[in-house]
Amino acid sequence: MSTIVNLLIVDDHSIIIDGYKLAINAFKAKEDYQFVISQAGSCKEGYDAISNATTPFDVVLLDLNMPAYPEKNILSGEDLAFLALVKNPECRLMILTMSNDMDKVVSLIDSVNPNGLVIKIDLDHKELMRGFEKVMRSLYYYSNSVIKLLRYHPWEKYD
Repeated sequence: MSTIVNLLIVDDHSIIIDGYKLAINAFKAKEDYQFVISQAGSCKEGYDAISNATTPFDVVLLDLNMPAYPEKNILSGEDLAFLALVKNPECRLMILTMSNDMDKVVSLIDSVNPNGLVIKIDLDHKELMRGFEKVMRSLYYYSNSVIKLLRYHPWEKYD
């Protein structure tokens, strides 16, 4: 019997969403999962999907930089991540971003603590599959660029 996984993909580029779906279908072929996939192309659509979900999302893949939803103070994917965790504290998050700003990466890990954090410059099919597999197993996955940024971060200023 397949495990049903309620999954939300939020990115403002439909071609990126399509690529994620292809990778998820390839993953599904190897594992015993049945994915119910929802998608959103902005913070507003992401907010609506999370807020109106009849079944909370088990996994959320999201981009950080998307059109904001200022009426609900949802200004980025980070705000959507918090909302997803409020609705379902067991939700597994995988954040994919173009940002390689060290302070932003450290802030995301400190505040949201996503299961997966991938800087898109590292992203290819194998990287997405590796990260997604870890996230599905409730493990943590950071792409190489994230690890490099963390290695050189002056942690003592946070002590």
